[in-house]
Amino acid sequence: MSRNSLFILLVIFVIFVVFVQFFRSGRPSPVTVLAPQENSGGEVDIKVTPLVLKAGEKPQFEIEFNTHSIELDFNISQIASLTNDNGNAYTSSTWEGSPPGGHHREGTLTFSESLKETKSITLALLNISNVAKREFTWSL
Repeated sequence: MSRNSLFILLVIFVIFVVFVQFFRSGRPSPVTVLAPQENSGGEVDIKVTPLVLKAGEKPQFEIEFNTHSIELDFNISQIASLTNDNGNAYTSSTWEGSPPGGHHREGTLTFSESLKETKSITLALLNISNVAKREFTWSL
């Protein structure tokens, strides 16, 4: 066999190995990045960014509250609830972030129960600065 023939066989072998490895390991699943949403009212601006919204995992959000006129003295885990398009409600959550008070708060809200399979999810924050309900909805 000539050198050129050996080289061509080596290239074909390498391509075959790469091809087999790719399909054996499976294709990587696409990463879905959900956009942050904002809500302003009652002199308070809120920005919510989903961190984890995947079936089988605990829903998690990064939340920022900003104002220049009132005290942000509420317990976030007590005013937050999550519902999906199937009617499942999630109310038990923990807040890791700024404590009550002040004009600027931020942190991570994590719900205690894993998310069920769903097409959309809505985070509701109740009774902040005379706004009865603020809703943030994402399609999954």
